[in-house]
Amino acid sequence: GQFVIERGRKFIAIKPFASRFEWEVHILPLAHASDFVTTPADDLADLARVLRRTMARLDAVLGGAQYNYFLHSLPHAANFADCSASYHWHLEICPRTSIPTGFELGSGLYVNTVSPEAAAARLRAVTLD
Repeated sequence: GQFVIERGRKFIAIKPFASRFEWEVHILPLAHASDFVTTPADDLADLARVLRRTMARLDAVLGGAQYNYFLHSLPHAANFADCSASYHWHLEICPRTSIPTGFELGSGLYVNTVSPEAAAARLRAVTLD
C-alpha cells in the first residue's frame, strides 16, 4: 500500500520502488494482461480515469513538468505469440524534473533525491475533486 498512488476498478497507479526518475509513476492493469491492444473498451474508461487523476496529482506536486510516456506491451511478432504469460503491459510516466549528469550518463545508474515512499505519500496527499 505504501507505493499506491491511485486505484481504479481495473487499474492501479504506483510509485515504483527502484525508478529512474524521482517522480516516475507506473499504471498497470490489476488483472494480468499482456497486450494493451486487446484491452476491452470498458476497461479503457477506468484507465483514462486513473491516468487523469494521476496526472492531476503529479501536476499539483510538480507544477507543470515535462513528461515522457512509455507504453510497454507484448510485441506483435510471430515469435512472441506464446509469450503472453511473460508480459504484463503497463504505462510508465516519467516527469523530467532534472537533467542527467555525468554520473547518470556514464554509469547508466540514476540518482533519486526523493524516496519512493515519500514521493507516493506526497502524491496521495493531493486533494482531488
